[in-house]
Amino acid sequence: MRMRVECPIRRRLAAGAPWLWPLALIGTWIIHVLRNYEVRAFSDPLNWLHFARFFETEIHTSKFALGFPIFLRVVLDIVGPFTVFLVNVPVLIATYLLGATLVIRALPPAHRMSRWMVVSLTVALYVSFDRWLVVQMVNPFRDPLSFLLVLAAVGCLTRHAVTGGARPMRAAAGGLLLGLACTVRETSVLVLAPVALYAFWSWRADARIRFWRDAILFSAAFAAGLAPLLLQSLASTGQAVLPYQAASGNQLVPGAHFTWTIMSRTVGRAWPYFLEKAGIGLVFVVGAGALSIWQRNRIMAGLLLPAAVIHAVFYAFYWTFVSRYYYSVAIFAIPMLSWGLLWGLHHLAARLPSRVGPHLLPAITVALTVATMTQLLVTVPAEPRFQIPQARQLQTDLEEWVPADSLVFCRRNLCEIVRWFTHARAFPVTALIPEDVPAEAALRTALIPYQTETSPIFLLEMHPRIGWETDAALLQRIWDMELVTTFPVNRYQLRERTGAQSLRLFRVRSWQAPTMPLPDEQDARDGFARLDFSLKAVPDAMPLLSDTVDLATLARNVPRILQSADVALPGTLADNDQGFAEVRLRSPARKNSPVDLTLTLGQTTHHVRLPQDRMWHCIALAAEGPLVSPVLEFQSSTPLDLHRIDWSIPMPTPQLTVEVGTEGDFAHLREGWYARETTTGGNARWTKPLATWAWRCATPGAPGRLTLRHFARNRPPLASPPSIRLNDSPLTVVSQPDAEDGCEIWAVEIPPGLLQANNQFQIETEGWSPGGGDTRTLGLFVDWIHLETDSP
Repeated sequence: MRMRVECPIRRRLAAGAPWLWPLALIGTWIIHVLRNYEVRAFSDPLNWLHFARFFETEIHTSKFALGFPIFLRVVLDIVGPFTVFLVNVPVLIATYLLGATLVIRALPPAHRMSRWMVVSLTVALYVSFDRWLVVQMVNPFRDPLSFLLVLAAVGCLTRHAVTGGARPMRAAAGGLLLGLACTVRETSVLVLAPVALYAFWSWRADARIRFWRDAILFSAAFAAGLAPLLLQSLASTGQAVLPYQAASGNQLVPGAHFTWTIMSRTVGRAWPYFLEKAGIGLVFVVGAGALSIWQRNRIMAGLLLPAAVIHAVFYAFYWTFVSRYYYSVAIFAIPMLSWGLLWGLHHLAARLPSRVGPHLLPAITVALTVATMTQLLVTVPAEPRFQIPQARQLQTDLEEWVPADSLVFCRRNLCEIVRWFTHARAFPVTALIPEDVPAEAALRTALIPYQTETSPIFLLEMHPRIGWETDAALLQRIWDMELVTTFPVNRYQLRERTGAQSLRLFRVRSWQAPTMPLPDEQDARDGFARLDFSLKAVPDAMPLLSDTVDLATLARNVPRILQSADVALPGTLADNDQGFAEVRLRSPARKNSPVDLTLTLGQTTHHVRLPQDRMWHCIALAAEGPLVSPVLEFQSSTPLDLHRIDWSIPMPTPQLTVEVGTEGDFAHLREGWYARETTTGGNARWTKPLATWAWRCATPGAPGRLTLRHFARNRPPLASPPSIRLNDSPLTVVSQPDAEDGCEIWAVEIPPGLLQANNQFQIETEGWSPGGGDTRTLGLFVDWIHLETDSP
């Protein structure tokens, strides 16, 4: 008889095979991170990295806790300035595994199960909660390291308790790790209360534990771990009770405001956040917490549950909701949820037939693991991210044009990216001045010392599709700048981050202000001349504005009309000319009563009562020629901010297309039009039941035609065609087919002799009211109007 001998290697492989599931899950999560992470070389991550890079000089002045910069300094020396932006990948993995260890330790002996299932379930729950936040936190944020140290401390203490205090140094290790966690992130001290509760409970439950010995060892080690933070505070503020950041902000806790107003506002955002990210899982978390109390489970009810509750309450009083801070609640709540699910599944399996019960938990664990892995693999960002390869490309491109030690002016957060990845100095030029002073004059003064710079000075602009950034516009007006090169933002996948079309690099060519002609009469006659008074305007129209205004500041961005002001408009109106202006204003604040405004242009005076329920106002007015050097005069009952004036002097044309809803349509539209709107298909305006527009015709008397297109889908069907009149003469309206669904085209043939040099069209249609909060009476939603005459 041949005996079958089982191979030890095969037995070990079979026993270890299930561990492929948690390993595959962790590997999938790493792939998910590498596909979706973003290099956040700005704000908090860069503050910590800057502290780490210049630790020797920053330690005396920085208000930030020094534990995380020390850690980053070591990592920087190992991986360099690029890979450091993935520093928290191993930290988060270790944190999740420590959370699973706590679940294993909390399960009673009767519920012991394969550890691979516990690890798989716990890690799956961790990586499923707010996947985008976790991907963001792989950057150099200090929170993950504090989570790791706290859970490591808790792990030492729970191990110490379940072994009956056999090794006292475990209590000391727990204290040291918790002290170091506070040195990384001061709010880790919140865990002290749950730790004390757990320690007291464990001591009462197990006579082998020597409470006072362990308390002394824990406290001494905790003080040793906390000592660097205390010494930093003592050296910086002269006291060691409060951390430097708390003391410098004159608050008990950095950023915390213990008021009902703050709590209601923060919780009002935190609750929907957890409801969105956890959903029905919140019910299971509450159930797991109740179960832990009922089961008198020391690890869950005495440690993790209080820790989760304390962090939730503490951050409820933070002045604003920050999901990264609230993730600390999930760090403690998810192991408790995993424990509760495993407890419930164990009892469910025990009540099922023997052929089903033993397979239930492995099957559910594998199914959840596969579902989580699938979800991670299919999750992609809406736009490509700025990652390490793109950061290297940006460094290469910039250093080709920008020598070392150059000065580069650029906006946040771009200046921080430039400062970290290149040797150039970089900061926003507007950081040189306060926000509440006349911006251009203050900046001219602040820039005088930089004119003695021996290093090259550049401007790196995040160029929008239209217009300029404030920093770039101001610098263009103060110094003569030469465009050096342009970088498409898509090369660096920075479109979503910057909102720009391209990065434009300028170099200072001269310290003198360049000559920039303002829009003139020809611009007004060709279409319209835009007179822009904002700080973003290049050129700006301030020379046309009287000196009776408050100049623009960074906070306000535009000049403020206090009571009266004059604006000189370009051009001259002849006898048969008409000039049209569209003025964009803003009230500094909502008023309790309407604002009375008087606009005077030539012989025309326009009285307007601006509604009190709106801050933005757009006003159109006209003037008849002859008028030499037209001046628009303002008289206002309260201060108003002047943004821009569009000025047009329409010329006679044989044909005209008015793109209704676009800027410049004011030159042809007259009475009965509502404000511009954007809809599916383009820009448009609603008419009132009666509306008019004008056309200066170059061939009066000639036959012609009118075509009008409107978005019919946006209103109820018309019972009859609209009525159109030309110079008070009725015209026949005919419907024409339109290729786009939901649109209608109305056409009119203009017989000979009706067209004059100056023409006014009138359209009348049945009105309707949208209802709800919209109380307007609407006519047609017009897309465009086309007018033309036959060739003579």
